[in-house]
Amino acid sequence: NWKWLLARGACIAVTATGVVNAVSYIPLADLYGITFSAPFMTVILAIIFLREEVGIHRWISVIIGFIGVIILLGPQFNGFNIGIAFAVAATISIAIGTIVIRKVGKNEYLPLFILYPYFGILTVNIPLAIPNLEPIALQDLGWFIGNSLFVLGAQAAVTFAVANANSTASVAPFVYVQVIWGVLIGYLFFNELPTTTTLLGLMLVVMAGLYMITRERQLRRIKISR
Repeated sequence: NWKWLLARGACIAVTATGVVNAVSYIPLADLYGITFSAPFMTVILAIIFLREEVGIHRWISVIIGFIGVIILLGPQFNGFNIGIAFAVAATISIAIGTIVIRKVGKNEYLPLFILYPYFGILTVNIPLAIPNLEPIALQDLGWFIGNSLFVLGAQAAVTFAVANANSTASVAPFVYVQVIWGVLIGYLFFNELPTTTTLLGLMLVVMAGLYMITRERQLRRIKISR
């Protein structure tokens, strides 16, 4: 499946490059507002390219989660600029990358799922970094190592989940959990208190995730009983 793995590497490279450049031009909240539409796009792409059947329960979960994110972030977009273009490109590549994982399948060697994305990121970004390349400062080395471990672990977990899920739609809403962690980290490390709309949005996100988990368990029990 090396062709599909290369395609996923390209998607991850576009995602990483798009996100990093987007935050240079637009607020982080705007970036979340755009990229968190990826699960909705993923469900649509799964219908078109994977011929997956998406029932009413999954649609409800995805839509509720998406509405929760919109309420949480608020209408903060201040006109179109290149940062929004970068964010849209990242969002599209996130959705396509998820579909590619499903095409590769769950029988592929898991470390290859990790190797190809970072090969893609290096291929795209090393030429861009060379003009300003500097050694990592010693006091920042621990942060870089910690970041690498978290990112590698997250890539492995997400890849395994998408490749082994009953359907793409069943795992798509869980990307919204990032918002919850973002609010918690903002409070613990930056003293950012969530607003009423933030709490309302979080409530909808959690409800959507729990609803999807409950529905997937019901479907699994029905499948086992048959």
